[in-house]
Amino acid sequence: MAVLMTPIASQAETRRETIATVIDTHILPGFEQLALSTKALSKQATDACDPTSERLRASYHIAFDTWISASHLRFGRTEVEDRAFALAF
Repeated sequence: MAVLMTPIASQAETRRETIATVIDTHILPGFEQLALSTKALSKQATDACDPTSERLRASYHIAFDTWISASHLRFGRTEVEDRAFALAF
């Protein structure tokens, strides 16, 4: 019986490893980068909220690009109070 169960246990472990890898290499780093880039955008906008500012525009583009990288992850805190929807705009 143990021999018959080995492939199932092996598949379960592979799934756990895959999920852990996705979390550690895609989800968490994506949200960490989003937090950093939006914090930088907020600081730049607070320091000089001038629509012609190249630094402000650059900060916006970086924040937008990091949002695009994480926007498909629609669960958890991004779904609270429609945060994902608010970030999209």
